Amino acid sequence: MSTAAFFLADGYSSDSFQSWFERSNHDLYAVQSLLNHRHISDMFLQGSDAKPSRIQLEYIGQLLVEMWSSKLHREFPNLQIHVELLNFDSDDWVSPAITFGVVNSY
Repeated sequence: MSTAAFFLADGYSSDSFQSWFERSNHDLYAVQSLLNHRHISDMFLQGSDAKPSRIQLEYIGQLLVEMWSSKLHREFPNLQIHVELLNFDSDDWVSPAITFGVVNSY
């Protein structure tokens, strides 16, 4: 069985990969999901004083999930790639994040 994994270049280093791979008990999908996650607010609001609501960020996040899923599935039709929106439910408000990884890649 061949192994496939995708990492966004700006979030990847071999040291970081190795560290998280060991911590995750060699779960390659978990490492992809962690290293590939991007907070929606960081993608659109750097240098801005705008304060979008959580609902607005989740809406943008859902659109990005649809776009990333379509693109990845079109480019790599033989791979099962999962794209998801992560909502952090806690008292501390954190922007939703989008992430992806190749499923069953271990």
